Amino acid sequence: MRTSDIADALDVSRQRAAEQAHRLVQQGTLKRLQRGLYAVVPLDVQPENYRPDPVLVVHRGLDGDFAFSHHTAADLHGASQQSRRTVHVSRPDGRARRMDIGDVPIHAHRIPTDAWPEATEKLRRGRRTVRVTTPERTLLDLVGLPPSDQDYQEICGILVALEPKLDPDVLLEQAHRWANKTTRARLAHLLHREWPRGDPSWSHVEERLDELAQLESPYYFGTAPSNPANKMDNRFNVIYPGETG
Repeated sequence: MRTSDIADALDVSRQRAAEQAHRLVQQGTLKRLQRGLYAVVPLDVQPENYRPDPVLVVHRGLDGDFAFSHHTAADLHGASQQSRRTVHVSRPDGRARRMDIGDVPIHAHRIPTDAWPEATEKLRRGRRTVRVTTPERTLLDLVGLPPSDQDYQEICGILVALEPKLDPDVLLEQAHRWANKTTRARLAHLLHREWPRGDPSWSHVEERLDELAQLESPYYFGTAPSNPANKMDNRFNVIYPGETG
């Protein structure tokens, strides 16, 4: 909560609200996250050990329009493959930057304003409603990350977990409209390699994948930052480090 929330709840000035918040912090009822922003400490938790939900911290503490995106969106959609400390958000035509709210690191990405309405939706997180990128946009964002930020097996797992929520026509339409050439080719590779054959809802996708895959070959998809990149040939077959092909 913000100081303004306390002021409204108690019907007092912001100065009086800040004084009251300071007393509640000293009592262990509130935990100060940064100036003017607090979290309520559960009764069964010691204040010094309390770590509030980072998604809700960012939801309440970050100003302006934004949607949770990338790995954070995958987690909100129930497709997370591993726990990550950094919270990812996307802003309409915002500047890409890194920042912090308290001890929560944030990576802000840019999303085109024209893509904003169709690329985001609202989900529930506890008692709060938060804005998040759609499953289709989330997958495109992850596939489009720089190689040093990608883990190939993790993205494959996210694709499989997101499958029930993905609309193939929406995914391919957004890939054509908003993704660059490399991201489109990476997406084509993932769908060729990981998508189960015989799914009737995706039967018309195969012929459209070749349109996405028009990219000079070979190129690099990328794996975990600590490993060499996986090289792929023009059939989108992975040549793992140490192999030849």
